[in-house]
Amino acid sequence: MTSSRLRPIRRRGFALVLVVVLLSLLVVLLVGLAALARLETRTEENRRDLATARRHALLGLGQALGALQRAAGPDVAATATAALPGNAEPNRTRWTGVWRQGESDPVWLVSSPDGLAPNPTAAAWLDPVTLVGPASADVGATPDADPDAVRVETVPIAVPGSLWPGWTDPADPVIGRFAYWVGDEGVKVSTIVPDERRALTGFDGSPVWPQPEAGLLWGGVDLSTAARVDALGKIEAYSQLGYVDTAFSPARLRQNFHRVTTTAYVVVADAAQGGVKTPVTPAGDHPYAPGGVAGHDRRFLVTTPDPEVTEPRTLPAARFGVRRPVGATPTVADVSGAAAAAHLLVAGAFNLNAIDPDGAGQRLVWRSLVGAARRLTWADGTVRVLTDGELDALATELTAARFQAAYAGTDKVHGAPFRRLTDFAASSLLDDVLAATSINVGRTPASPDYVTADQVLSRLLPLLTVRSDTFRLRAYGDARNPVTGAVLGRAWCEAWVQRVPDYLDPADDPASAPSRPDNVAGGRRFLVTSFRWLTTADI
Repeated sequence: MTSSRLRPIRRRGFALVLVVVLLSLLVVLLVGLAALARLETRTEENRRDLATARRHALLGLGQALGALQRAAGPDVAATATAALPGNAEPNRTRWTGVWRQGESDPVWLVSSPDGLAPNPTAAAWLDPVTLVGPASADVGATPDADPDAVRVETVPIAVPGSLWPGWTDPADPVIGRFAYWVGDEGVKVSTIVPDERRALTGFDGSPVWPQPEAGLLWGGVDLSTAARVDALGKIEAYSQLGYVDTAFSPARLRQNFHRVTTTAYVVVADAAQGGVKTPVTPAGDHPYAPGGVAGHDRRFLVTTPDPEVTEPRTLPAARFGVRRPVGATPTVADVSGAAAAAHLLVAGAFNLNAIDPDGAGQRLVWRSLVGAARRLTWADGTVRVLTDGELDALATELTAARFQAAYAGTDKVHGAPFRRLTDFAASSLLDDVLAATSINVGRTPASPDYVTADQVLSRLLPLLTVRSDTFRLRAYGDARNPVTGAVLGRAWCEAWVQRVPDYLDPADDPASAPSRPDNVAGGRRFLVTSFRWLTTADI
């Protein structure tokens, strides 16, 4: 009898394979940990570079706000874009200029390196950056020659070489750049024109006013419907208009970037002599009279006459925003008394020095404005309603060339802005425009419905101003390697600012002339009303 026994299975090499597998997994783990460490390091570097770039962008924004406050804070100033002189380079036509009292040359509110004054007519660039491009405005295939694009010079940010370990170059290391542009919102048509006086307890007025036909800039949409008025009242930023209606499409928002704003406000101040305007009512001293507007620079209406009043000298009141200082709520008496201008901002104000370098855009903006003069009345009860064709003809003749060449005294020369409403009325601009149309064909000055510049002005003056108080600020910043010059991070930001009746130093009464040195030099305060960070998709 034979017997057998179980023999163990030989597994030679299995341990070696297991060791190799474990070593491979360990290597993969180590490589992964190393990659993760490198990723975390790079992420931290990117975060640091972005934070540096954002600090530099905020530096640019602060510089922009300071330049705006110094130039446009005082009451006596006029603002316009570089398109007004008529000789700006394409990417510079949207620069904002401030013509201050006693100065013939404007202050251009854009960044510029030390020792180099901004020049909108210069063709060459040193180190520019684009702040308004195809994602913002209707910029075509050749942005360098497109007037809707906005470019500005950058300003290098250097630190003392002694603070940089190992730095031996005689020039200080440049760690980044900043740039800024101040955009004028007052030269645009307001889409939303509220009247905040209605919200005040005790206000029983029923204001009636002529308003621009802003819907024409949005494809002819009617903005006065109850649904749209309610929806627009909730909008706080231009980019939010797209939520209201399909009429505010992304393409049209880009097309209207330089022509339409949400709401432009202006302080009720005299841009010719300074100080707030004096409120009057239609029953009292009229601020307007046929043949001139000598009083309109100094006076404004706070109440509105009956819509059927036929007296042409009576101006309908504009809509107003109510300035509510911290800790104080104005009463009805405040916004209708002698100091009303210290609490009010004209809503939907339009800077008559607006020039669009695009002829079609110029015509469309002014077509919206002259829509406020559609219904004209005369003292004898005659009423004339201008047709769309007649209003189109008016807008067509309100060309950039007419505004550039209009002359009304020593303060208004070719290519300079109107500095007073009086100058605008005294010029022959509107008379020439009317003469170039067929509005009065078949009529004589003795005809009961003969349209004069006075009639047109009587409908537009409550909205018109020679300066703007609402601005959009854009700033850019980057972080750079001081050795190679490579850009490590970029950042863009945007802020909207509003000039208000309050002075920089609150010790002075907003309703009185400034006496404190800071208020004499810097004027009324600009407040930041909104802020957001931008990306390349927003530029």
